Amino acid sequence: MNRTYENPLAPDAGNEGTVDSCADPAVVRGPSRWFMYCTSDPLNDEDVDAEGNLILRPIPMLVSRNLIDWRYVGDALPEPPSWAADGAGCGPRTWSTRWPPSATTSRSR
Repeated sequence: MNRTYENPLAPDAGNEGTVDSCADPAVVRGPSRWFMYCTSDPLNDEDVDAEGNLILRPIPMLVSRNLIDWRYVGDALPEPPSWAADGAGCGPRTWSTRWPPSATTSRSR
């Protein structure tokens, strides 16, 4: 069945609404679905904390079975890994403002 769609897509983020921003996407094909990783950004304009500050999601992760219907499934690195230096980032950025690394998959035997 052929379906039509328009950009921008608005991936479902459950109770958080939709993912309206996915800068610098890195898309990787997995065994049964596709994975997309985004530069750290709020999911949308309503993605704020209790004080009203925008929440910078550390590398948002989405999944899809057909490259059209995407679903936000959480953040790839919700906490800084043990190997990340305090304040790691580029220039004045901190850990929460990370961009997705180049992502690849491989089959090993």
